[in-house]
Parts: sequence; C-alpha cells; structure tokens
Amino acid sequence: MSEFDVPRVASHIRRLDGDGLAALVADLWAARGYETTRDGTDIVASHGAETVRIRVSAGGRWRRTAPAVVVSRDGDDRAEGRAVDAVGLAEMLGYAVNRPTARDICRRHLGAPPETLGPPPVERVRTRASAPASPGQALAAAVLAGLVVLVLVGVIGGLPTVFGTDSGGDLSGDGTVGTETPTANESVQAEPAGAARDGHATGTPPGVSASGIEDVEALARAHARAVANRSYTVWVDWYRPRNFRPGGTRVQRDIDVATEGDRYLIETTEVVADNRTHTGAIYHDGAGTYAAVWNGTSGEYERVFAVTQRRVTVPTSESIRQNLVRRYLSTPETDITEVQSGTLERRNGRRLFRITGTGAPNVSSTATIRNYSVEAMVDSRGFVRNVTVQATVEHPQNSGQTLRIEREYTYDRVDSTTVEPPEWYLNHTD
Repeated sequence: MSEFDVPRVASHIRRLDGDGLAALVADLWAARGYETTRDGTDIVASHGAETVRIRVSAGGRWRRTAPAVVVSRDGDDRAEGRAVDAVGLAEMLGYAVNRPTARDICRRHLGAPPETLGPPPVERVRTRASAPASPGQALAAAVLAGLVVLVLVGVIGGLPTVFGTDSGGDLSGDGTVGTETPTANESVQAEPAGAARDGHATGTPPGVSASGIEDVEALARAHARAVANRSYTVWVDWYRPRNFRPGGTRVQRDIDVATEGDRYLIETTEVVADNRTHTGAIYHDGAGTYAAVWNGTSGEYERVFAVTQRRVTVPTSESIRQNLVRRYLSTPETDITEVQSGTLERRNGRRLFRITGTGAPNVSSTATIRNYSVEAMVDSRGFVRNVTVQATVEHPQNSGQTLRIEREYTYDRVDSTTVEPPEWYLNHTD
C-alpha cells in the first residue's frame, strides 16, 4: 500500500462537523485499545487504570491551527488538557493503529480509504486580521465610485464564462445576470416545521440510487427545500492562477456568505502565499443591497454604495441554494458511497453519503472543460453539505492555454448563524 498521506487525511478531517469529528475520535481511541463512551461531542476513554476525557473543540470549517480536540486525564482541569489538531489525528490514524483499521475508520467517517480521498485544496486560514494592502488595492480605493463597485461585485467572480457567475445565470453569463428570485418553475416550498428536517429519511437522497445520481433536478429541489428558511453560513473557496495565467502564482478567493431570515452578509478576501487581504463586503438588509470596499491603508471598510442584486456576481445564499447541485453535480458519471459516521441517531436518523462525479457537467460554457471531478457530502434528505470541484479549462480568451481551477462550497452553522447589520452599513449615509 502507498504511504499514508497525512495532509490529505487531515484536510478531510477538517471538513467534519462536531458530531462527525466526535464519532471519528471515539473510533480512533477505541482502535488504540481504549473503551470509549460518548455524550454528544464529549468522549470518555479508559484503558486499564488510565481514563482520559476528550472534548471536541472544533467542527465544520475551522482554522488550520485550531485544536480539533482537547485531551485531559480524568480529574484534571480540562483547560489544561493536551490539544490535538487535525494533523495530529491524521498522524494517529497513519501510525498509531494498524493500516487495515485506519482504512476502515477513513472509509466509515471520511467516505473513502485514505489512498482514494480527494487531494486537499489549498488550506485556508480564516484569520480576520487584515494583511497590508497591495498597491493595486490602494489604487482601487481611489477610483470612481461606480468603478469600485464593479471591482467589488464583478472581478472577484473569477472566470464566470467557465463555471458561471454563481448569481443565478447559466455558465455563459457575462457577470451581470438577472435577479436572484427563483422563476415560477424553480420555486421551492420550505419544509414544514418538524417534517423532513426532523424526520427519519433513511434511504438514498432524492434523485440518487445505489449507482449514483439519476435525477439531478430532484436532488437540486431536495437541497433547496432542505435549506429554505434556515440560517446558515456557506464558506466558498475559489482557487486559480493569478491573472488566469498558466503557472502563475496561486490565488485563493474566500467568500463567506452568512444568511438569517431575509438578511445576508457576504465578506470577501484574497489570499496569495501567506498574505490575506480583505477586498470587500455586501450586505442585504431585506429590502436593499449595499456594497463596501476595504481600505487596506486605514484598515476599515469605506465607500458604501447601494447596488442592485443584478450587479452582484459573487455567490449569495439564494444563488447557491438554487444552482449548486445543477451546476456542479450534473456530471455524466457519478458514484455513491455511504459514510458510516457515528450512528443514525446522531444526524436525527439521516444517513450521510459521499457522491463523486467525473466528466464535464451538463451546463453551457464558452470554455472547454477537461479533467472535471466533483466530490459532495449529501445526507439522505438531499442536503448537500459540501461540494469540491476541480477542473482543467481552456482559457476563453486565449485558445490553447489551460488553467487548473478549484472551487469548494461548505454549509456550516446551520440554524445557528446570526446576521447583524455591519458597522459600515450602520454608519453609511445615502
């Protein structure tokens, strides 16, 4: 068997939510010879006279340097416990248990044995401290107001003619697509309180059979229903070469989309090497939409403008809800594997599946898409929690040049996200 890839396994551990992480940790300590019991995300592990308590301190999308769990001896102050991050857990899987057991734990909790897990995207470090402004950004802060808005809501969209604008249009959109209100034939009914959300759907997701996706529209509708009228945060990660030049410096765009009720807040940053720089924010207050540009020199948002949703080409909660499945999971070939993470009860009776797809998706595009692959985590209700896409595309303006592009979408903090008006919005004057 090939060498155990610790960074790859660690990147998948970081995607687990709190319950999923606790289930993996309990099985990992059991494989090391401990008797384990779980109470939510707390674990007690005993081996002979030794008893340790393990508290899951992370879950969902979390900082690379944050501890995944805190381990303390029984009776010790838990604050004084030993912190173990995702890399430490991956190293335990690779070197503290036998290889067949490690493969089984990865298969049950991560959806596949370690050698077939997808490669990790560039690790994002979600620090909120701003990096020094680049000369280009200092210049952007000084241009005319209308142009600044175009920079904020247009340029950060990346390569819209390849993967689309993510604002509701098809993949041939030009960055100024229509409003985000679903059309009549796309409208979705939210789940009644206490219905499927709290039910016990134990089969494969809607539109999905044991052999893969059979009806992508049914899965898309199920996902839209699953997140309708709920609060949540979507972490969006886009990766591409700088200036879309093959072999150029890798640029990471982070787009955080927080939604509660009829309000949403989008914050965008750019990461190059170890430098993270805010680029802007968009806030919708339920009636109007406002954009703000980050000034790296002053360290605050400025130039607040009212914009129409037609001008917003970055992903919003509604555009992701409506388009995520159709855009990225409509591949000609798909496979499904059940992720046996913990028990059915830990997800209110819902099973969790890993869906992989290959081949260009069934969407219009002005660019040639090659080597397309997608991986998604989907529960039996049809809620698509995570989607990771990788593809090689031909540059639409430079025939013969190819680019490697990656995108990742992760739902987190479902039913626990709050959206408050940002300070720059409260202080703005019309």
